[in-house]
Amino acid sequence: LVLTHPEKYTGDKVRGLACLGPKGRTRLAAPDEIWSPEVPDAITAPATQPNLRWYGAGPGPAEFIPAVITPSDKGTTQAGGSVKVGAVHRYGEGLVLTTEDEMRTWGTVYHAALAFLAHNSTHPKAASVVENLMKAHGLPSSASSGLLKSILAFLELVTKQWPDSRLLTEWPVVTPVEGGRRIEGRLDLVVETDHGYHIVDHKLSAKTQKDLKAFASLHAPQLALYRLALEGQKGKPVIGLWLNAPRDGILVQVVP
Repeated sequence: LVLTHPEKYTGDKVRGLACLGPKGRTRLAAPDEIWSPEVPDAITAPATQPNLRWYGAGPGPAEFIPAVITPSDKGTTQAGGSVKVGAVHRYGEGLVLTTEDEMRTWGTVYHAALAFLAHNSTHPKAASVVENLMKAHGLPSSASSGLLKSILAFLELVTKQWPDSRLLTEWPVVTPVEGGRRIEGRLDLVVETDHGYHIVDHKLSAKTQKDLKAFASLHAPQLALYRLALEGQKGKPVIGLWLNAPRDGILVQVVP
């Protein structure tokens, strides 16, 4: 559209001047009326006319194998295979835990407390550190003494079982594997000896482990990935896979 006298209709004065005329034509309410070209009526396609597409339907979303393998994730591995229960070592009186709903919180506190005590078991404020961990995560501080005793008993067993060893707590691993993928994880406890490594994974539960073979079979694939990751990162071989069940106060060897 063209205004014959644009200087009269600038700024806010232009607003509201246009109106709709016959056959979709637009008229400016100005001294010199200007009409736009006629708008043709819309053409309705016959109902029988097929829908036209520029492109065909795509194959749909593709499923890709994750590039990162996290051994601790549920669904990363499937339980099964032929595994055996090797040695079973007992320690302490067992750690009495609350409901399964709090296991994630208990697990966080247990891992942190063990990582601290593994290197500071004789620290004069060890008990208060554990108690503060409990409070910080909303767990009853009255249970801190039981947690402290359980972890110290476990560490005593480990040092007696593998004297002159080095304890690596919460040890990170990133190891490439076939197909351009990689294993990323954090090992709860690695016991380094002159002959090789022992991998220990902590499994907290409010229930006791009545079937140790089923217990070992369930977590064997996770331990196998940890083994692959650690051997790919370190020069020494992994010579032992273990599960620590604080509720029962047992250290269970998993034999693939």
